[in-house]
Amino acid sequence: MADLESTTAVLDSGTYEIIRNRLNEQRLDLTQRLAKLNAARKEIFNSTGFQLVANQRITTENNGVARGIMAFGDLTIFAYNVHFGLREDIRLSDVFSIYRFTDGHFEPQPLTLIEDPAFVTDFTNLYKYYRDSIFSRFARTENYLYMIFLTSKNPDDRKAFKWLIKDGKLSYVDDRSVHEARLAPQHEFEWVKTDLSHRRLGIHPHISILDKVFIEAMNGDITFKIENNTDTGKGIYSEPVMNRDQQLDDAEYHFADIGNLIVIRIKPYQEGPGPISSTSGPNRSPPSRQFSNPPCCSQITRAHLPQRILPAKRRT
Repeated sequence: MADLESTTAVLDSGTYEIIRNRLNEQRLDLTQRLAKLNAARKEIFNSTGFQLVANQRITTENNGVARGIMAFGDLTIFAYNVHFGLREDIRLSDVFSIYRFTDGHFEPQPLTLIEDPAFVTDFTNLYKYYRDSIFSRFARTENYLYMIFLTSKNPDDRKAFKWLIKDGKLSYVDDRSVHEARLAPQHEFEWVKTDLSHRRLGIHPHISILDKVFIEAMNGDITFKIENNTDTGKGIYSEPVMNRDQQLDDAEYHFADIGNLIVIRIKPYQEGPGPISSTSGPNRSPPSRQFSNPPCCSQITRAHLPQRILPAKRRT
């Protein structure tokens, strides 16, 4: 019996070795074929690989937090944020630096590239009238460069300086082009904001979402109902709000019809800014506050929500 078990173990081991050797042979063959294909591609399309040229430290006049870098030929614009304290005379050199990349390192250059008188005036006015302004990011299209600033802690309060790129030089356009420097869409659907036509008046007025979900904001909470009944305030789900005196019209409501789901986003009155997150697995870290969802809905969490994505009603 022992000899039989030993023979079986040897056969199993031999089978494993055979399979592993065959897989290794296939791996090597595939690697060689991919290398040949890549070599042929380079010959046809004249492709060159990426290599690290140098690792250079950029030193600025003040301690700051790097926020963006943009290259124009051998010139590079570097943007950062510095804590100014009580200083009022904010200069271009406090936010921007320009370097020329030569011989594997960056050499400081004057700010001639962006020292347009109109831009200097608009830049000075920005920090004069919006003391909390910080540089956010660069945005570049085919012909234009945008220098985007945040004017407050609200991420929607932005200001963009627009530059025309022509022949490797920058020509200042204006500071009224923030609507052109939009972020990439975060969803494949568009939010629809409710208006007066969505209101249903009564003892307990509510907002009608496609006549399928009804939202009420009374008595210190936001309540979801599935019946178009304004005589009672009973619903299937409710969430308390910070301002308990707010009424139906004090909040902002957005919704989107997505196949068999209705997604709803709510911004309660006077609630502060913060991120939105949703979780669907057990390994996500819990936020400071969590929704109590009905059993039919996926778990939605929030941490200091400016807007709430609340449970959606499934269509039947």
